Amino acid sequence: MVDLKKFFPQHRASTIHQAGRRLSDFMRRPLMQAKVAGAASALAVAAGMLASPPAAVTASEAPESGRILTVLDHLQDRDVASRAGDRAKKAAVQAKTRTGKVIRRVENLKNAGPKQIARALMPEFGFPQSQFGCLDKLYVSESNWRVDADNPTSSAYGIPQALTQLHDLPHGYMTNPEVQIRWGLGYIKRRYGNPCVAWQFKAANNWY
Repeated sequence: MVDLKKFFPQHRASTIHQAGRRLSDFMRRPLMQAKVAGAASALAVAAGMLASPPAAVTASEAPESGRILTVLDHLQDRDVASRAGDRAKKAAVQAKTRTGKVIRRVENLKNAGPKQIARALMPEFGFPQSQFGCLDKLYVSESNWRVDADNPTSSAYGIPQALTQLHDLPHGYMTNPEVQIRWGLGYIKRRYGNPCVAWQFKAANNWY
Protein backbone atom coordinates (compact mmCIF):
# COMPACT_ATOMS: atom_id res chain seq x y z
CA MET A 1 0.00 0.00 0.00
CA VAL A 2 1.36 3.44 -0.92
CA ASP A 3 2.02 5.73 1.96
CA LEU A 4 0.71 9.14 0.93
CA LYS A 5 2.51 10.81 3.77
CA LYS A 6 5.80 10.25 1.90
CA PHE A 7 4.64 12.30 -1.05
CA PHE A 8 2.67 15.02 0.70
CA PRO A 9 3.75 17.28 3.50
CA GLN A 10 2.52 16.68 6.98
CA HIS A 11 0.17 19.61 6.87
CA ARG A 12 -1.54 18.13 3.73
CA ALA A 13 -2.82 15.06 5.60
CA SER A 14 -5.79 16.94 6.99
CA THR A 15 -6.66 18.03 3.47
CA ILE A 16 -6.73 14.42 2.28
CA HIS A 17 -9.02 13.39 5.13
CA GLN A 18 -11.32 16.32 4.44
CA ALA A 19 -11.54 15.34 0.78
CA GLY A 20 -12.39 11.76 1.78
CA ARG A 21 -15.14 12.95 4.13
CA ARG A 22 -16.59 15.24 1.45
CA LEU A 23 -16.66 12.31 -0.99
CA SER A 24 -18.40 10.11 1.60
CA ASP A 25 -20.92 12.85 2.43
CA PHE A 26 -21.63 13.30 -1.29
CA MET A 27 -22.34 9.58 -1.66
CA ARG A 28 -24.59 9.46 1.44
CA ARG A 29 -26.62 12.55 0.49
CA PRO A 30 -28.93 10.80 -2.04
CA LEU A 31 -29.75 8.10 0.50
CA MET A 32 -30.70 10.67 3.11
CA GLN A 33 -32.76 12.60 0.57
CA ALA A 34 -34.62 9.42 -0.36
CA LYS A 35 -35.33 8.63 3.30
CA VAL A 36 -36.57 12.17 3.95
CA ALA A 37 -38.78 12.05 0.87
CA GLY A 38 -40.23 8.70 1.95
CA ALA A 39 -40.99 9.97 5.43
CA ALA A 40 -42.65 13.08 4.01
CA SER A 41 -44.81 10.98 1.71
CA ALA A 42 -45.89 8.75 4.62
CA LEU A 43 -46.81 11.82 6.69
CA ALA A 44 -48.81 13.26 3.78
CA VAL A 45 -50.73 10.02 3.34
CA ALA A 46 -51.44 9.77 7.06
CA ALA A 47 -52.63 13.38 7.15
CA GLY A 48 -54.93 12.74 4.19
CA MET A 49 -56.41 9.68 5.88
CA LEU A 50 -57.12 11.63 9.05
CA ALA A 51 -58.57 14.61 7.21
CA SER A 52 -60.92 12.70 4.88
CA PRO A 53 -63.96 10.81 6.30
CA PRO A 54 -64.03 7.04 5.91
CA ALA A 55 -65.70 5.88 2.73
CA ALA A 56 -69.17 4.36 3.10
CA VAL A 57 -69.30 0.60 2.80
CA THR A 58 -71.49 -0.43 -0.07
CA ALA A 59 -73.79 -3.44 -0.01
CA SER A 60 -71.39 -5.41 -2.15
CA GLU A 61 -68.57 -4.60 0.30
CA ALA A 62 -70.65 -5.48 3.42
CA PRO A 63 -69.19 -8.21 5.62
CA GLU A 64 -70.37 -11.72 4.95
CA SER A 65 -71.57 -12.00 8.56
CA GLY A 66 -74.00 -9.13 7.93
CA ARG A 67 -75.54 -10.93 4.97
CA ILE A 68 -75.88 -14.09 7.04
CA LEU A 69 -77.65 -12.19 9.83
CA THR A 70 -80.01 -10.62 7.28
CA VAL A 71 -80.91 -14.03 5.90
CA LEU A 72 -81.46 -15.43 9.40
CA ASP A 73 -83.72 -12.50 10.30
CA HIS A 74 -85.74 -13.07 7.13
CA LEU A 75 -86.13 -16.76 7.90
CA GLN A 76 -87.15 -16.00 11.49
CA ASP A 77 -89.77 -13.45 10.36
CA ARG A 78 -91.13 -15.93 7.84
CA ASP A 79 -91.31 -18.63 10.50
CA VAL A 80 -93.18 -16.31 12.90
CA ALA A 81 -95.63 -15.34 10.16
CA SER A 82 -96.13 -18.98 9.28
CA ARG A 83 -96.91 -19.91 12.90
CA ALA A 84 -99.32 -16.96 13.17
CA GLY A 85 -101.04 -18.10 9.97
CA ASP A 86 -101.33 -21.63 11.30
CA ARG A 87 -102.89 -20.37 14.54
CA ALA A 88 -105.36 -18.23 12.58
CA LYS A 89 -106.33 -21.19 10.39
CA LYS A 90 -106.75 -23.42 13.43
CA ALA A 91 -108.92 -20.83 15.17
CA ALA A 92 -111.03 -20.41 12.03
CA VAL A 93 -111.52 -24.17 11.73
CA GLN A 94 -112.45 -24.45 15.40
CA ALA A 95 -114.93 -21.56 15.12
CA LYS A 96 -116.44 -23.09 12.01
CA THR A 97 -116.69 -26.44 13.74
CA ARG A 98 -118.36 -24.91 16.80
CA THR A 99 -120.76 -22.96 14.57
CA GLY A 100 -121.58 -26.10 12.60
CA LYS A 101 -122.26 -28.03 15.79
CA VAL A 102 -124.57 -25.29 17.07
CA ILE A 103 -126.44 -25.14 13.75
CA ARG A 104 -126.86 -28.92 13.62
CA ARG A 105 -127.92 -28.93 17.29
CA VAL A 106 -130.58 -26.26 16.71
CA GLU A 107 -131.84 -27.98 13.55
CA ASN A 108 -132.34 -31.19 15.52
CA LEU A 109 -134.26 -29.49 18.35
CA LYS A 110 -137.58 -29.89 16.53
CA ASN A 111 -137.72 -33.55 17.40
CA ALA A 112 -135.86 -33.32 20.72
CA GLY A 113 -137.28 -33.45 24.22
CA PRO A 114 -137.16 -30.45 26.57
CA LYS A 115 -134.09 -31.67 28.43
CA GLN A 116 -132.21 -32.28 25.18
CA ILE A 117 -133.17 -28.81 24.00
CA ALA A 118 -131.93 -27.30 27.24
CA ARG A 119 -128.58 -29.11 27.00
CA ALA A 120 -128.21 -27.95 23.41
CA LEU A 121 -129.01 -24.31 24.18
CA MET A 122 -126.95 -23.89 27.35
CA PRO A 123 -123.63 -23.08 25.54
CA GLU A 124 -125.31 -20.19 23.72
CA PHE A 125 -125.85 -18.54 27.10
CA GLY A 126 -122.38 -19.37 28.39
CA PHE A 127 -123.47 -22.22 30.66
CA PRO A 128 -121.26 -25.33 30.79
CA GLN A 129 -122.87 -28.76 30.85
CA SER A 130 -121.85 -29.08 34.49
CA GLN A 131 -124.67 -26.60 35.26
CA PHE A 132 -127.37 -28.84 33.80
CA GLY A 133 -127.91 -30.70 37.08
CA CYS A 134 -128.93 -27.44 38.79
CA LEU A 135 -131.15 -26.49 35.85
CA ASP A 136 -132.84 -29.88 35.95
CA LYS A 137 -133.60 -29.55 39.66
CA LEU A 138 -134.95 -26.04 39.11
CA TYR A 139 -137.29 -26.96 36.26
CA VAL A 140 -138.42 -30.22 37.85
CA SER A 141 -139.49 -28.22 40.91
CA GLU A 142 -141.21 -25.59 38.74
CA SER A 143 -142.95 -27.58 35.99
CA ASN A 144 -141.43 -31.04 35.76
CA TRP A 145 -140.35 -29.97 32.24
CA ARG A 146 -143.95 -29.73 30.97
CA VAL A 147 -144.64 -27.20 28.22
CA ASP A 148 -148.25 -26.66 29.36
CA ALA A 149 -147.56 -26.46 33.11
CA ASP A 150 -149.98 -23.89 34.50
CA ASN A 151 -149.89 -22.53 38.06
CA PRO A 152 -153.48 -22.01 39.21
CA THR A 153 -152.50 -19.49 41.89
CA SER A 154 -150.63 -17.15 39.50
CA SER A 155 -150.05 -16.44 35.81
CA ALA A 156 -146.92 -18.66 35.77
CA TYR A 157 -146.86 -20.89 32.72
CA GLY A 158 -144.60 -23.27 30.85
CA ILE A 159 -141.34 -25.02 31.66
CA PRO A 160 -139.65 -22.01 33.31
CA GLN A 161 -142.97 -20.80 34.80
CA ALA A 162 -142.77 -17.29 33.37
CA LEU A 163 -145.43 -14.90 34.67
CA THR A 164 -147.51 -14.22 31.57
CA GLN A 165 -149.09 -11.12 33.10
CA LEU A 166 -145.74 -9.63 34.10
CA HIS A 167 -143.25 -10.53 31.37
CA ASP A 168 -143.34 -9.60 27.70
CA LEU A 169 -142.98 -13.13 26.32
CA PRO A 170 -141.80 -13.99 22.78
CA HIS A 171 -144.06 -15.31 20.06
CA GLY A 172 -144.71 -19.05 20.39
CA TYR A 173 -143.96 -19.17 24.09
CA MET A 174 -147.25 -20.83 25.03
CA THR A 175 -146.71 -23.93 22.84
CA ASN A 176 -143.03 -24.18 21.84
CA PRO A 177 -140.60 -25.80 24.32
CA GLU A 178 -137.56 -24.29 22.60
CA VAL A 179 -138.99 -20.78 22.92
CA GLN A 180 -139.83 -21.39 26.57
CA ILE A 181 -136.38 -22.74 27.41
CA ARG A 182 -134.60 -19.92 25.54
CA TRP A 183 -136.60 -17.38 27.52
CA GLY A 184 -135.93 -19.27 30.75
CA LEU A 185 -132.16 -19.46 30.19
CA GLY A 186 -132.03 -15.75 29.34
CA TYR A 187 -133.96 -14.95 32.51
CA ILE A 188 -131.58 -17.04 34.62
CA LYS A 189 -128.52 -15.40 33.08
CA ARG A 190 -129.84 -11.86 33.60
CA ARG A 191 -131.10 -12.37 37.14
CA TYR A 192 -128.74 -14.98 38.68
CA GLY A 193 -125.80 -15.47 36.36
CA ASN A 194 -126.09 -19.26 36.08
CA PRO A 195 -128.50 -22.14 36.85
CA CYS A 196 -126.80 -23.23 40.07
CA VAL A 197 -127.20 -19.81 41.68
CA ALA A 198 -130.83 -19.77 40.54
CA TRP A 199 -131.43 -23.21 42.04
CA GLN A 200 -129.81 -22.21 45.34
CA PHE A 201 -132.11 -19.20 45.53
CA LYS A 202 -135.17 -21.29 44.68
CA ALA A 203 -134.26 -23.92 47.29
CA ALA A 204 -133.93 -21.22 49.95
CA ASN A 205 -136.97 -19.12 49.02
CA ASN A 206 -139.32 -21.50 47.18
CA TRP A 207 -139.46 -19.12 44.19
CA TYR A 208 -136.98 -17.63 41.73
